[in-house]
Formats: sequence, C-alpha cells, structure tokens
Amino acid sequence: MKEPAILNFREFKSIFEKEKEGEEKTQTGQEVVNSTEEVKLDPNNKNIKAVDTIMFIYFQIFGILATRSGGYPDAVKDYQTIANSKAKDRGQVMVNVIDKIIGILTSRFPIFSPVMEDYKKTVDLLRQAYDKIIEEDPKQAIGLSNRIKDMTIEYLNNLVNDVRNAKYPSPKKNESYEFYGELLLEKDLYYKERGSLIKRIVPLKSRAEELSSKSIFPEIQTAAKKTISLYDKIISSLEDDSFFDKIKKRADRAEKIQNYRYEILKIENDINSIMSKTIINKGIQKAIEDLINSAISSLNAANDNLKKIEKEKAEKSEKIKIEKEVEDKKSEDKKSEDKKSDNSYKDIDKNTSSDVIKKLQDKLKIILPNSKIIPDGKYDGKLKSNINDSIKLMKSINIIKKDPYKDSLNISKITPELQKSIDEYIKKIEEFRKKK
Repeated sequence: MKEPAILNFREFKSIFEKEKEGEEKTQTGQEVVNSTEEVKLDPNNKNIKAVDTIMFIYFQIFGILATRSGGYPDAVKDYQTIANSKAKDRGQVMVNVIDKIIGILTSRFPIFSPVMEDYKKTVDLLRQAYDKIIEEDPKQAIGLSNRIKDMTIEYLNNLVNDVRNAKYPSPKKNESYEFYGELLLEKDLYYKERGSLIKRIVPLKSRAEELSSKSIFPEIQTAAKKTISLYDKIISSLEDDSFFDKIKKRADRAEKIQNYRYEILKIENDINSIMSKTIINKGIQKAIEDLINSAISSLNAANDNLKKIEKEKAEKSEKIKIEKEVEDKKSEDKKSEDKKSDNSYKDIDKNTSSDVIKKLQDKLKIILPNSKIIPDGKYDGKLKSNINDSIKLMKSINIIKKDPYKDSLNISKITPELQKSIDEYIKKIEEFRKKK
C-alpha cells in the first residue's frame, strides 16, 4: 500500500483567505490527502500528457479566481475534494468548485460578472476532455487518479513553501509627503495593493514550479523556469518599499501597480500558448487535443477580458482612494484649524488687557455701527450694554439660540463661545455686503 501523503495544508490558507489589517502570518497544522492503493501507471500512456495539461490549466484558473474573490476559505477542502473524488466524478467536481468560487466572487464584485462565463466555458472544456480520457481508458482510471493526487500534493507543497517565504509589505507611517493639487498628503506606497498582488502571484508561481520539475514536456519545463524567474522579479519589486518610494509621482506608482497586473496575466497567457503548441503531435487523441486547445484559447481570451475589467476596477478604486485621502486631509486640516482657533479665544473680563478689549470693541462697532462705540479698552457698563445689544441681533438670525447670561446686567466675563459667535455674525455681515 502507498503511504498516505502528509501535507501541511493550513500553511497556505492565508493566500486565499480574506486579508486582515496588519495580519500576514499563516497558521500551521496538518491534513491528510488519502491515497488509494498504488497502481502502476504506464509512463508512455498518452493520457498522462493530457491529464497533466488539464490539471495545470485548472490550477491556474483556481488561483486566478480564488485570489480575486475577497477571501476564499474553502481552498483546502476543495483541493482535498478534487484529489479524493472518484475518477468518473472528478470532472464535474472541478466544475462545481469553480462555479462556487465564481458565485462568491461575483456577489462581492459584480464588475467581474461579464468575464466569468469565459472561465466557466474553459472549465467545462477541461471537464469534457477529462471525461473523454476516463471514458477512453477506464483501466487507467486509478493510476490517473493517483497521478492527479501526486500533482496536487506537489503543487500544494510548493505553495506552502512559497507562502512561507513571501514577504508582504507592512503598512507603516510614511515620513515622505507629496502634493495632490494644493494638498500635502502622506506619500502612498500602495502597501495593500502590493500585498494583494503578491498573494495573486504565489499560487501561479507554485504552479510554474510544479511544471518546471514535473512536466513530461521539456519545452514546458523550460518555459516554466522562465515564468518563475519573471514572477520572482515582480515579487522582489513589490516587496521593496524603497523601489516604490523612488517613483516620484503618485500616478506613476499607481500605473506601475496596474502594469504588474497586466504582466501577470500576460505571463500566464504566454505559458498557456507554449503549452498549446507543445501538446500538438504528442500522441494525444485528436478529440481530446482539440478540447484542451479550445480550453487554452478560451482561458487566454478570459484573461485578456479580465485585464480590461481590472483596469476599470483599479481606476475606480484609485479615484475613490484619492477622494477619501483628500477628504480625510481636509477634515484633519479643519480640525487642526478649529483647534488653533479655539485656542485663540480666551475669557475676557475686567482683568483682561486693554488691547484685547479694544479689539473686541472694534468688532462690536461693526455689529452696532450706530452706537458710537469708542474703543477705550475699558471693561465697563457701556461694553456690557453693547454686548447685550449684539446678543439680541445674533439671536434674531439664530447664531445664538438663547441668551448666555441669566442677568444681562451681570456680565462677569465674555466667553470664547460668545466671541466666536461675534466673529460668525461679522462674517455673515461681510458676506451680505459682498452680495449687494
């Protein structure tokens, strides 16, 4: 009997699950992928080539969709279900899994809905190819199932290692600033977007690692090694704060992120095209070959359409993000200004310097132009009378809701609140005069 394969599944769960603020650690634990009795599989069996190709394409689709779903917690269960399902049922199980992911993805992000039919079509073509293989060669069903389990375990082991070694940008207070219009904002290094892109790349890179060592096609092994190198280069840039800090303009940093999104899909399409060319004339049954090539063409078209949608989504997200930052900055500046303004008002009473009282009397002259106020700096009965008259005027237009003094003859002090109301009334007078 073949020993059950032990795989640390929980290690890679965070790559598909919803991101939490400031949390990048993975969990640990072990799960078992059940293995059937070992059956010798003919290494020259043409259907191995077809099954390998089908599963590699499927892994790509799973990774593309699950990492865009905004949090997909069932990845472990799905891979186990696919690996352990009966050979004759596996094709439909694979379709059901993708349908479930698409349902979650489109419910959260309806913008992706138009392209999902392309991915559904691709998976259905893979199902047809897989079912045809099992139908054509039922004696090899157990051996092909074991092959799929081994491929799944190898892929997930690579994924575990890649997740463990990935370094996600950690948001921190940025000491660099930049102008947006006339506003000075904290320089945005796109920590969240960079982390999300790394999480998208990791499953695809793991798939390429599986291809580079396990594919039975030398041409695909070579192409996969190139793919790994390209992904490593992108990940290295995304992990590097200083790389993005050196990009001076915010728009250029946003464009760099977007270009990486395009590049990821282009890399996948390129290796798909190589796979399509490679399986031709490799002894695969024509009907199965046609189905696989149709699936690859459908997938490349889906990825191209996804690129267009992601561009639109990214532009909208960037606009909303900037608007929020600008609004937050204006609100912060206003609070700071209000705080400064509040600090500039202090109680005025008989002990207040004459200069401060003179400034108040100048303001009261504006409110009461016919009162012949003389700014003498005295806190006396005339000042209190002028204050009472001003309060009546301010109450008349609801700047003051009720009289701040119980006894209008006993005004022991002029509070900061009343001084602010006086300034507000003067501002309204000036606005009215401008309109005239």
